[in-house]
Amino acid sequence: MHKPYPEEKTMDWVALWHNTGNRIEYANKTLERFPSGFVGYKEGDNYARTISMARCAINLCRINEYNMRVPEVMLCGTPLITDRTSNLDLYFKEGEHYLGHSSLEEMLNQIQWVKDHPEEAQAMADRARVLVLKDHTYYKRALQIFGKEEW
Repeated sequence: MHKPYPEEKTMDWVALWHNTGNRIEYANKTLERFPSGFVGYKEGDNYARTISMARCAINLCRINEYNMRVPEVMLCGTPLITDRTSNLDLYFKEGEHYLGHSSLEEMLNQIQWVKDHPEEAQAMADRARVLVLKDHTYYKRALQIFGKEEW
């Protein structure tokens, strides 16, 4: 389900999250600066299709966590802009696989960078997708949990 879809890039950004806490302020300010965006949630294939329709996807964790939105967006082949959370740097390299942010203003600047540098942003998303498919699937995580190399 989490894969690139051949959708036209009709939005500058997408935030597929439950709009709670400080996500509300981030979403509202992002819509002010970049009105061609979407915040909300989609289920099933519509999740990946909606991500595929955006030039980038933004992520803001509710707690200091590496949430599942990170590899899901990467699997969709869309540039990811995410907050710098604990342990993210253990798996991915900022600037190579994703763009990081520590504030609302930095996140907005990263969206502008993606708009200004679409080829570089897409190359970053492509590298992230390859890495997730290689090392960060549910199958690979299950093998790690059970201490196996293969089933």
